[in-house]
Amino acid sequence: MGQSSLGRNNKSIVWLTIAVAVVISLFALWSKSPFGQAPTKLEAELKAAASDGMPTGPDDLRRLSAVPSGQNAAPSLVIAFANLKTWSDSKEGKAFSKDLKAFRSGDPVDDGLMARIRKDVGSASKLLGLLSQADAFPRVDFRREWEKGPSLLLPQFASEKLACSLLLARARIQMADGDLEGGLQSMHAAAHLADLAGQEPMIIGYLVRSAMVHLVLRDLAAVIDSHPNDLGVLERCRTVALALGPSPDVRPAIGAELVSGRIAMNMIAKNPSAQLFGDNEPKMLMAARFGPTRTIFEWRYVQVMHELYRALGRRPESFLAMHKAFVDVDNKLSSNADWTYAFAELMSPVFTNMSSALGECQAMVNVTLCGIDLLEVRAKTGSFPLKLPGQVGQWTDPLTEKPMIYRPSAKGFLIYSVGPNGVDDGGKPRTVDSRDQEYDVPFQFPAAAVPSRPAKSKH
Repeated sequence: MGQSSLGRNNKSIVWLTIAVAVVISLFALWSKSPFGQAPTKLEAELKAAASDGMPTGPDDLRRLSAVPSGQNAAPSLVIAFANLKTWSDSKEGKAFSKDLKAFRSGDPVDDGLMARIRKDVGSASKLLGLLSQADAFPRVDFRREWEKGPSLLLPQFASEKLACSLLLARARIQMADGDLEGGLQSMHAAAHLADLAGQEPMIIGYLVRSAMVHLVLRDLAAVIDSHPNDLGVLERCRTVALALGPSPDVRPAIGAELVSGRIAMNMIAKNPSAQLFGDNEPKMLMAARFGPTRTIFEWRYVQVMHELYRALGRRPESFLAMHKAFVDVDNKLSSNADWTYAFAELMSPVFTNMSSALGECQAMVNVTLCGIDLLEVRAKTGSFPLKLPGQVGQWTDPLTEKPMIYRPSAKGFLIYSVGPNGVDDGGKPRTVDSRDQEYDVPFQFPAAAVPSRPAKSKH
């Protein structure tokens, strides 16, 4: 009986020893696996990102975008946008939205359209006064609830674009009535609104700003073309162009994307059944319901965004460097077969489109400022210079970092950037119906006649 009990005890010890050995082996394997190493790597990557100045949490974004009350345009804009919503739902607001496309298409404006726009804009006089008040404040902070991550709503951007169009419509009406100064003030308010749209650390804000810059500079070019010999008007036009503000530094927005992605992971952790993308949620996110997998996804996402942030910081003023950094990360995400990149690929926007949009936008500002300078040279000397008077700053094509292409003539000039494709297309402008990338970013004096838009094919 004693020997039998001893035998059973020995067997238990053996099995216990085997079990312990198995557990130790599994723990060792786990510790060396991506699952076991991910928490340490995530912590180290976040620490390194914060050391480089990259926002990694909501509080970082709040500090980054904080604006003193005396400089903040947000309170004025919140009231203005509430009125804009009411007006846009009214009969006049709906009519304005319907007529707006034709009004800014480049086609001649007939008396009937002008009368309708005048009536619509007249109904928004109080609203326009509220929008103009924001021109007195240099910065904006809407006190975003960054903790909401991908659930954060951003209604202000749609309002800013509509407000810009409304201000520019008023400017055209004022100028048609002979109030040039009033028209330029309205354009300045629209330009400053574009600058405010691009101040927040959000990619969508940068793209909305780009669209607004296009609208402002298109109308500003018409004013310059109509007053080429008036130095006072040209200087006021320069003020409007400069009110668009500098091209945004995209690094804070990369930090905001990182914060949003991390919050998405946290939302999954707190509620595994949550659907961040509605009924179209990718199947890959099912794997994120498993805690260790989620940590791997988050670590890899932080790593990718941190690498991009660092790359952008090497030459933050260079659109070429920005484009290369974006192409590199897009290629890395789209071609990488490593499953740990799946969440990073899902959450990352198409960066290359952003670099092209920002570069083209800055090229438009540069050629407009160059055009103003060239007209001022003629007003002072009697002729246009035979070659560019400068080789840096606004005279440089931001999309190539080479001098702008300049073609003077006896009566005028053409100066242009080669556009996003980097190819000289002879100064060909982008048209409303353009579907390709074969265009440049020109400023021409006298302005070329805008051809009628071709009828749309029924096919």
